[in-house]
Amino acid sequence: MPHWKCLRREAVASPTDVHEPSRRRERKRYGELSPDDAKRLRELEGENRRLEKIVADQAMDIDMLKESSRIPPGSIPGMEDRTVTISALSKTYAVTGWRVGWVIAPDALASGIRSTHDFLTVAAAAPLQEAGTVALGLPEQFYVDEAAAYTERRDLLVSILRETGFKVEPPQGAYYVMADIRGVARGDEDDVAFATRMVEEVGVAVVPGSSFFSDPAKGSHLVRFAFPKKLETLEAAGERLRRAFV
Repeated sequence: MPHWKCLRREAVASPTDVHEPSRRRERKRYGELSPDDAKRLRELEGENRRLEKIVADQAMDIDMLKESSRIPPGSIPGMEDRTVTISALSKTYAVTGWRVGWVIAPDALASGIRSTHDFLTVAAAAPLQEAGTVALGLPEQFYVDEAAAYTERRDLLVSILRETGFKVEPPQGAYYVMADIRGVARGDEDDVAFATRMVEEVGVAVVPGSSFFSDPAKGSHLVRFAFPKKLETLEAAGERLRRAFV
């Protein structure tokens, strides 16, 4: 059996947070594991500790949608001393421009991480770090309310997109919706041309799906919508989409 030095677990379904429909119940979140993944990881633990380290990108480490379930790798017995967890304020607290984050790691790994960080970047502004400590001290109800708010917005946008001819799968751990444009695109219009038309003629901005693929052709029928907006903003976007595509 092979001996694994490190497993890197990150945005396995970015930017969609959706896997194929046949595995809909097993959708994964950033840096986190489905029950099946966790079971397999435990099995590996019984096979001569073949997995030495796991690096988990958990930038969305607070459940952002009500039905989202997650298993952080560091919570699996036996992995806590070999897991490097990377997280940030960006998504959970809606401060993506701050670039304030942290790493949780065992002492043997943390010293090397600190040294590398020291040579790669300058420390985040002190006031932003102070604000981060306040954010991390918010009561549990904050996260309950946040999950409910994002779920409401997700459901609204998915409903609008389906009504106006887009094919979508609801995400379960991110505030993006990847939409198939083949039901609304003109002729051989690709994602870039469609995104341009959306801005110029419809008044709704989207991100071309091809930008998320190493082979752009594989994303040429997709665009990405985001729903971390006011409800009235999403409703206004819905009206513009209805005028354009219904």
